[in-house]
Amino acid sequence: MRLIMTFAAALLFALPILPAAVPAGEKDATPPVAERPTLEEGYGFTFTNPKVGEWTDIYRGKEGDLLVFEDVYRGKSFKWYTTEDLNTVKSVGRKTEFENDPHNGTFNFPLFVGKKWTHYYTNTVGTTVAQRTAWAEVKAYEQVTVPAGTFWAYRIEAVNQRIDRPLPAYQTYWYAPDAKTTVKYYSRELGWEYELVKYGK
Repeated sequence: MRLIMTFAAALLFALPILPAAVPAGEKDATPPVAERPTLEEGYGFTFTNPKVGEWTDIYRGKEGDLLVFEDVYRGKSFKWYTTEDLNTVKSVGRKTEFENDPHNGTFNFPLFVGKKWTHYYTNTVGTTVAQRTAWAEVKAYEQVTVPAGTFWAYRIEAVNQRIDRPLPAYQTYWYAPDAKTTVKYYSRELGWEYELVKYGK
């Protein structure tokens, strides 16, 4: 669902969106089902990475069936397009443009513990075209603490394989329904990680 990601990470990911940290505490024994989030125009989400620092994603509304975010980093910005399920589709105005056809398969709402999905897509970065397969599973519903606060979140573990490469990239990310975004992301293979710092208009 923009960033100043490392080149490899920019091909696959993205994901931004809305607010609300939840106080630490008990939840029902049965984890809830997370439906597709509804976003309010103008909200911004600031993320941080240890190597590149902070950047902000601002939801700007819809163009056709796609959601549009403005990614701002060190005074420069570009557009980032996602599906309504927050799956990255393409960039516009970035130094090296990228596109995922039909999208990168990060999410598949509704989310619930135990859900699995497989997604095939074509990833284009500049003039490089690659066929990719993403496998993902919702492993747990648990609390996670990031600079923005403590959230109840779905921990999703995913594997992304480029068909012409021998080794895949393993990814773990936490989607918090109350924040309506990924609040934490980590991939050793991609050399990329980030956490939510703050949000709001």
